[in-house]
Amino acid sequence: MFDRFKEEAIRVIMLTQEEARQLGHTQEIGTAFLLLGLIGEGRGIAAKILRSLNLDLNNTREEVEKILGRGAGVPFVEIPFSDNAKAVLEGALEEAQKLGQKLIGTEHLLLAIAALKRGTAYQVLEAFQIDPERLQADILAVMSEAEFAAFEFTETPTSDVQTLVQELDGLIEELSDLLASAKSKSEALKRRIRSKVVSHAETAALVKKLPAPDAIATKELLTELQTISESDPNLTEEDKQDILSQIQGFARLWTFRLDERIQKISRKPLRTLRGIVAELPPDAPQVADYQRIIAAIADQFKLPLQSNDL
Repeated sequence: MFDRFKEEAIRVIMLTQEEARQLGHTQEIGTAFLLLGLIGEGRGIAAKILRSLNLDLNNTREEVEKILGRGAGVPFVEIPFSDNAKAVLEGALEEAQKLGQKLIGTEHLLLAIAALKRGTAYQVLEAFQIDPERLQADILAVMSEAEFAAFEFTETPTSDVQTLVQELDGLIEELSDLLASAKSKSEALKRRIRSKVVSHAETAALVKKLPAPDAIATKELLTELQTISESDPNLTEEDKQDILSQIQGFARLWTFRLDERIQKISRKPLRTLRGIVAELPPDAPQVADYQRIIAAIADQFKLPLQSNDL
């Protein structure tokens, strides 16, 4: 299995052994030590996301020691993985395959830890009040943004069919390489999430990055929603900022919109938009447009327009 691991994921496996030895746990490596390895690796998507959630080696080690205590094992032995840790490694492979990716990165390991919902790593996440489903959605959103930021679609001004096929093969190979070695933009994402002001230009740029031709309808809907809301005199500045935030959320989640975890998290911005529109005067001319756009966005994300969702 490890021949499918990227360099940073291999480093995580090595670090789990060191973390387990430091605490004297030489009988088996549990999921908590995989979590420590992801933090200690420091450069991958998983490490950056965990840091943004205020998990570092010191506070996580303290929590692991609270849960497991200190062992008294021999420090220099090869330590086997626990059943839960093996399930995480197998789950990481499944996560990569579901996303159409050949290699396993730190992000897939963290996705598998969050999906397992048992074991010592799950207890650590609970101790830090980190919701596993929200964590999975955050990981997928960062992966999606990294794809858009790294890849540029270029025009191919040629009518020669053979040349066009060769250029298309080159683009496919380039995209494949970028997916295998994509670098995280999580620090930029964290700054945007924490920012109190959502800019017009940033929102427009994020929507513009949605890939053609698959996202044309979604791109037009989000652009129309931004245009109408920014010029709507019935909306407060706070409402306009809130709508821009929801537009950015939909743009980031678009790539994995059919994943059931993303569909769960996508219901929140949909409810937020409906709530804002519900506060507008019933005779406001923009209400019908908002309702039409929201219904169309729900259709794009395959979300049911049910009363408990909206």
